[in-house]
Amino acid sequence: MNPRLLAGAVLAVLALGGCGTAAAPPPDPDAPAVAWVDQICQSAKSESPKLAQAPTVDPANPQQARASLVGYLDTVSGAVQSLAEGIKKAGPAPVEGGQEAVDKALGALTSAQQSLAKAKTTLSGASITDTASYEKAVAAMRDSMAQLGDAGDPTAQLRKNKALDSAFAKAQHCS
Repeated sequence: MNPRLLAGAVLAVLALGGCGTAAAPPPDPDAPAVAWVDQICQSAKSESPKLAQAPTVDPANPQQARASLVGYLDTVSGAVQSLAEGIKKAGPAPVEGGQEAVDKALGALTSAQQSLAKAKTTLSGASITDTASYEKAVAAMRDSMAQLGDAGDPTAQLRKNKALDSAFAKAQHCS
């Protein structure tokens, strides 16, 4: 038998034999970032139900209304703290420029914590004797929270990093 013909036949059999099994898809190069981001989203989602429970505020009962708002500020502050802890627990972001994005997100959360603490102190310390004094105290609380809007969404800070933004789009718990 011709050795070339035999070698060609063996190669053909080997080549055709490989057609029956699909090659495994290449691993997603974003997998570490997706897993990291998914941890952040899980942390944020675990706090969402608490934040969805709006305080019961009856301006006709200003003392109760204040207590309810102060309690809600504590809830929001706890959620912000939990999110910061979730980001820290996730460890370093596994992408180029990830630490800078994490630092900015944590800075936004720290700023939010400071705003919430100031608002709580303002509201708790206000002299409330009637509806008018309650409304004045709430207005002062809102002023104290002005920086909260400037704190920014910490996930928005993370999403400014292109690799993390791509990971947010792929992460299971971020949709």
